[in-house]
Amino acid sequence: GKGNDNKGGKGNDNNGGKGNDNNGGKGNDNNGGKGNDNSGGKGNDNSGGKGNDNNGGKGNDNNINDVISKEGYSTLGDVNFDLNQSTLKPNFKGMLNEVIYLLKQDNNATILIDGHTDITGEESFNTKLAELRAEAVKRYLELNGIERNRIIIGSFGESKPKYSNDTPGGRALNRRVEIMIKRD
Repeated sequence: GKGNDNKGGKGNDNNGGKGNDNNGGKGNDNNGGKGNDNSGGKGNDNSGGKGNDNNGGKGNDNNINDVISKEGYSTLGDVNFDLNQSTLKPNFKGMLNEVIYLLKQDNNATILIDGHTDITGEESFNTKLAELRAEAVKRYLELNGIERNRIIIGSFGESKPKYSNDTPGGRALNRRVEIMIKRD
């Protein structure tokens, strides 16, 4: 990855299924270490799980869409969060600054921000938490000069884990916001 720890590398594929993070649960021992199996490639292939290709999201006026086509988007990486938290961790600001740089170099590029959680806690709470995480990333981009209309967010709660929710490290890596860019 580009110098961000806790990042699933570049072509992260979303292994559907149920994983999710937050609320309740016992300790948050995150920082899932290295074992991110990242099977390269750009096409986020949503293998397994319920095949809920982009479910979640409330479609409200906040630019959250029920179905977001990822066609043409390239994965830039993940921003990870602590258990039950939607506050950006300082170690991910460098990566987000690179995203801002890319967006400022190409005024036609758009960004897709998908919020996720691990399987801990109630599904309704996790959907909202995933949205708050995506909003935190969106807010950071906006505060640094990226126009709101270039940012699309989605909230998938616990429905699209990328890693196993059976281990603390996997759950930590599932507490994430995935960032994708599309250049026209």
